[in-house]
Parts: sequence; C-alpha cells; structure tokens
Amino acid sequence: MKAMKTKQKELLAKHGITEGLIDLMMNQIQDAGDLFGPEGALQQLKGALMQRMLEAEMQAHLGYDKHEQAADGQSNRRNGTTQKTVQTESGSTRVTIPRDRDGSFEPALIPKHRRRLEGFDQAVCCLYTAAE
Repeated sequence: MKAMKTKQKELLAKHGITEGLIDLMMNQIQDAGDLFGPEGALQQLKGALMQRMLEAEMQAHLGYDKHEQAADGQSNRRNGTTQKTVQTESGSTRVTIPRDRDGSFEPALIPKHRRRLEGFDQAVCCLYTAAE
C-alpha cells in the first residue's frame, strides 16, 4: 500500500500536481457535490483540459502559437471561437472551439457537429494509467 501511494505521488508530481495544489482544491470543497456534481471541481477540470487540448490542436493545425505572427504568405489564421456544450458520461461541459479563416480546422477531440463525447472520461483514465 505504501509503495502504491509513493508511485501515485510520483505520477502526480510528474504532471505538476503537488500536494499543495490538492490541498488548495480540497479547501474549496464542502461536500461531494462540490467535487463530483454537475458544476463540481472535476467537471471544471475536465472542461479546462478539453480547452487546452483544442488550443493545442489549433496550434498544430496552423503551425504557430496563439498571439504569435503567422508565417509570411500563410493566409489561414485564427478566426475567433464558437461556444459549444459537450455531453460526456459524467455531465455537460461548456467549451470554446477555436476557428480558422478557411474553415479547414477539424478538431479530433470534438469533431464538428458532435455534441456527445462518449468514452472521453475513459480515455483520460487510460492516458493517466499509460503514463505510469
């Protein structure tokens, strides 16, 4: 059991999740609803994770970071965002989908015209355990 806790702490630290961060989150939680509820901390964390992944997809698609200049001659650039509510196994999450000028950005995480992400929670768990 002790070896398991040590391994878990090492994994969390590897991803920048410190005991202090967990303590900070736990100080804000009064009951199970604050953690697991529709507006709970885990749902908010999931939304933030999706947002980061979408931004990374757009960066890879365009070849430059947000707020950077596009390469000379590149006509396709960021062109605002669209709000979308996505349903997962554990509830709904509101995300902002980045857009590009020529409409060629097709997010792999949340494909166009899809609002239900089945398997997202499981995929995150699998990525977490694969990192072990």
